[in-house]
Amino acid sequence: MPGEPLLTASVPKNKRSHSLPHAVAGSLAPSSVATAFLAVLAVGFGVLLLYLLQEIVLLLLLGLFLATVIDPGVQRLEALGLPRSIAVLLHYLVFLGLATFLFFSLVPILAQQIAGVASLSTAEIDRFLHHPTVSLPFVPAQLNDQLSLLLQSTLQQLSIQKVPDALRELSASLSTIALGSLQFATDLAASTVRFLIKMGVVMLFTFFFEMERDRTLPWLLQFLTPSQRRYAEHKLSLIYAKLSQWAKGQVILCLIIGTMVFIVLTIFRVQYALTLAILAGFTEFIPYIGPLIAAVPGVLIALSQGGFGFMIMVAVAYYAVQWCENNFIVPLVMKHAVEISPVAVMFAMLVGVSFPSFIPPVLGILLSIPVAAIIGIFLDDLRRKPSKISPE
Repeated sequence: MPGEPLLTASVPKNKRSHSLPHAVAGSLAPSSVATAFLAVLAVGFGVLLLYLLQEIVLLLLLGLFLATVIDPGVQRLEALGLPRSIAVLLHYLVFLGLATFLFFSLVPILAQQIAGVASLSTAEIDRFLHHPTVSLPFVPAQLNDQLSLLLQSTLQQLSIQKVPDALRELSASLSTIALGSLQFATDLAASTVRFLIKMGVVMLFTFFFEMERDRTLPWLLQFLTPSQRRYAEHKLSLIYAKLSQWAKGQVILCLIIGTMVFIVLTIFRVQYALTLAILAGFTEFIPYIGPLIAAVPGVLIALSQGGFGFMIMVAVAYYAVQWCENNFIVPLVMKHAVEISPVAVMFAMLVGVSFPSFIPPVLGILLSIPVAAIIGIFLDDLRRKPSKISPE
């Protein structure tokens, strides 16, 4: 009969519609709920454990990062026939040698220059107090002389009336400064010891990561499925290449900027040009802020060496080096290294200094660029992923 096919065709549809609640009920079995609960509990416990061990985890990640950065140099030294352990130790010796040279040469220089600037300022203040003169521009000389006499009489009256009180305040201030200096020296020594211990732990992690490089990664990848393993190996190779390019570009920038600063300071005959050039190369690892940190000692030395005018000349020279770096050197050297826009760089730096309780601000700025480059590698998946939504 003509109606029979319609009747038989509608029966499976009704059966499927009645079987749907049973499938949903089966998917919400107690075992599945318990599995989901245990998974959420495990994730929460893992987050809590990371929070409690955040300092150790940070040192571990820093060791892994440093091992990735020095690995190309270690491989080159291995190709020359050196054992891997000796190659890693040579990197340590170069870094520690430069840091020790900077510390034991720059700190006495800065102390000497600060004392010189202080004595110069004291001499200028004493000269002004003994012979105060006013020389305002675009003002008649007679008015300047009258203002000078008024200033002299005012200072004499203040010196007569305020000397006893000033002496009492000075004695109280000296005692307070002495106590504060002792506390500051104690805190500085404790902070230095903690910093050196943490640096030693990071260097140990780096050494063991390098020594176990060929065994650690395969052991971790064996916990993944074949497709996940291929994806992880691909991403790890991209991260390794990106960090290697960043480290190579930074080393080249350090050498170029250090050489330029040394040549410029030698032309101006600024004292301690070699130390200041090494400092400029070292601080080049810190984006944007590093050149400013390197310029402060040079400008201070120029002030104590040749006065305010010479300081301005040296400051302009530092600015010229920075301008050449930003407009010519960095685009040429870092063109294919990280490929990050300046806006992303500034945002990454702001994020790096936003968690001072977890990571020191200077370290956050230093790691902001490579971390942003690594994040960009994974964001490329979203940009290149084809859309799976097809029009109906």
